[in-house]
Amino acid sequence: MLPSVEERVIEIFMAVFTCEDQDISSLTRNNYDKWDSMAQTSLAICIEEEFDLALDFDTVEELDSFEYIVAYLESKND
Repeated sequence: MLPSVEERVIEIFMAVFTCEDQDISSLTRNNYDKWDSMAQTSLAICIEEEFDLALDFDTVEELDSFEYIVAYLESKND
């Protein structure tokens, strides 16, 4: 059985932000100091590779929270 979208995004966040025990599901660009422009770029690249899709600049800018990213990717998998 394949991991869920949420599980895959958790793995991406753990890799990009090198975090483990933190409540990843509550992270947003506004509440997490490590989420800077470089982290945003890394997230986008990892998401593109993991989910085999291309994100345009506007979409990358909209990906500003864990919850939004999961919802966005789930909508793409429908």
